Amino acid sequence: MLRASIFAGLAVCSVPATACILPAPIAPLPHESQQAFHERQKASLAAIDYDSRRSAQIGFLDQSTAVFIGTIATSRDISVDVAKGHEVAIRPLSPIKGSLPDQSVRLRDTVFTGCGLSGGGSATSAQPGDYVIVFEPQNVGIEAKDAVLPDLLTALAIYARDSTQ
Repeated sequence: MLRASIFAGLAVCSVPATACILPAPIAPLPHESQQAFHERQKASLAAIDYDSRRSAQIGFLDQSTAVFIGTIATSRDISVDVAKGHEVAIRPLSPIKGSLPDQSVRLRDTVFTGCGLSGGGSATSAQPGDYVIVFEPQNVGIEAKDAVLPDLLTALAIYARDSTQ
């Protein structure tokens, strides 16, 4: 499950990868219990996953002229090479950076690589009603649950607070 999460972090990239680079396997320490080894392995993979998401989000945020919180209005299956991908329509709700688009934005999976689907980011896996963060002009989005940067988490918290008042 965690390994799949690492791939999800890598798949958020808008440029197709040519190969998946898996983390180097860790070895058990001398006299380390199997349980301790599995916990250390799980923590190592979680750290790699976090770093991958953080790096991607920093790059997207720095390169974007507009970033906003939106909600998935519709989702439909599409054919992407040999795989089933998704296209989503996102209703803009709240700007984080730049201005809010006047109309819905569409994101879609565009290519199938050795790492899986790529193109529109993890937002293409979201369901109607789910919250996402969209980065423009990269045309990439992440599910709100994938946000790790303090600026993005703060924007989500402020939106949540303001929308319940």
